[in-house]
Amino acid sequence: MFSPESGIFRIEFDDQYASSEETEENDDDSTNEERATGSDRSHGSEGSNSNNYISTVGDAVETIYNQIQVQITLAVEQGVAFNTSIKGDPQTRNAFYTLLPLKHQRNLFLRIASNQTAWPRLRSLFGAPPYSFLLPQDAYILNATGIARSRSNMAHEDHKIQNYTQFGTGQLVDEYGREYRVVDATISEHDLLPGSQEALSSADKVHLVVRIQKRSKQERIRRLKDISLRKTMMFPSLGETIFLKQTKKMLRLQGVSSNSDSQTTFRVLHVKPRDLNASTASILAART
Repeated sequence: MFSPESGIFRIEFDDQYASSEETEENDDDSTNEERATGSDRSHGSEGSNSNNYISTVGDAVETIYNQIQVQITLAVEQGVAFNTSIKGDPQTRNAFYTLLPLKHQRNLFLRIASNQTAWPRLRSLFGAPPYSFLLPQDAYILNATGIARSRSNMAHEDHKIQNYTQFGTGQLVDEYGREYRVVDATISEHDLLPGSQEALSSADKVHLVVRIQKRSKQERIRRLKDISLRKTMMFPSLGETIFLKQTKKMLRLQGVSSNSDSQTTFRVLHVKPRDLNASTASILAART
């Protein structure tokens, strides 16, 4: 069982929080987003939020906002070129996409983007637009071409499920290695972070986004042919029972043993893939 204290997350903006997909290309982008300068100077404990303990969405918003400001200041001090990543950007971006609900992602982004000093840093800190956390009416709040040459809109015309890159790191995982994140639109800044065991165990129904790991074409074919591995390449089906437990990264952030076997059981009520060949899908599930 998880004690109340175990719901306290710790964010460390170092290599342990870098996404394993931090060099993945945007689902809709054919260019590499990460053009790191290779310069490590002025980054580290100075100004870093390396020992912040947070338990609520509001705490996460404040911590990530502060770290983004640190990254912007470092880039200015180093004279980094427009849209060029520096050390700490991938970890900061991954924390943003992993821990914050969509509406809080939007609010924080608009807060950052309102300052022109941040504009050269938007791609390295948030990736390339369009952003799933923005609303259709946000499509022209900035010139998307200035962030990524091939883009014209900051937001999708209709609501879009997060793509592979904007998913972040999985908060939850099932027995087939499929990753999940909670996307409940009703979450407030006073609520526990989505994906925490306490928040999950008290929910009767939960809205999730599931992500299937990208693999080579050969490996996908091999897994689809193997009945014991087939589900690792497929979204959960309607009526399927899924057993969700927190990912090792999320457990480490809480100071909980990565060997914890605590899990919550849900039955899938609805599945909607992002598009035809997508790696992500929206799911509505009920706790059993």
